[in-house]
Amino acid sequence: MYRHAISRFSFTPLPYLGLYETLRDLNRLPDAQRILLDGITKFPDDARLQVAYAVTLRRLGDRLASLESLNVVTTKYPRHIPAALERANSLKSLGHDEQALAAYEAILEAAPYSLQARVAKASLLAISNRFAEAIEVIKEITADTQVGWRAENLRALIELRSGKISDAKKRVERGLETVLFDRERRVLRSTLASILVKEHSPQSAVEVLKRPDPIDDEITRIVRLHAAAFLERTAATKAFRDTKDVTGPLSVIREQIGVQLGLVKHGPLQSKGWLEENLQLAILREVA
Repeated sequence: MYRHAISRFSFTPLPYLGLYETLRDLNRLPDAQRILLDGITKFPDDARLQVAYAVTLRRLGDRLASLESLNVVTTKYPRHIPAALERANSLKSLGHDEQALAAYEAILEAAPYSLQARVAKASLLAISNRFAEAIEVIKEITADTQVGWRAENLRALIELRSGKISDAKKRVERGLETVLFDRERRVLRSTLASILVKEHSPQSAVEVLKRPDPIDDEITRIVRLHAAAFLERTAATKAFRDTKDVTGPLSVIREQIGVQLGLVKHGPLQSKGWLEENLQLAILREVA
């Protein structure tokens, strides 16, 4: 349908964006990248195509190239809020938390009702253990939109990190009964699996992440690996192989699990508490 629209409505970039969104939702990121490059070739001044391309680069693991691309877009279009937001997201994904927080605050000055910026800012506050500030930022956001579900998952993660494990588990389980958005459902499942591992129920955690889902993203596979590491060797080895292409901070977590399993022969041996902490931080970065 969209390919037909591209040829029929050659005067607008909208069909390219529509096809990109479909391919993105199917996790066909290389195909989405090619469509966006075609669109940018034809519409080189369309900021939406350029932002989508940068986001795709980040999802493919090339976080630095994504940031560099967004630096160009935000310089050219300084008032384009989606570009500014994705630039802040790229800073966050690279671990440049202070710069990312400043970027989100600048966005909220220009667009105070940006729910995405508020949830992303709150996630960074939570990463810094500034839980009360994080809750204050998202206190009026309800779970009736996609961004609202991100805020709800963030509340659960804050409860988990505050030691309120039972409250966090109840919140996530309630959410999984009603959430309508695939991405947010996946992150909620990862949060629940992390809680179950903390409760010494790794088999239940693995089962949670086995439920049918069209996309098996990086965070899901890493949380599954963490749970499988407590099970028999065969399951852990398979989960380790399934995560060979994860990127960024998740690759560090994978390597450490490999060290603990004896599948990686180099690197320092960290504690199980280190793994749990860094996995929770990874989910916090993903949630917004």
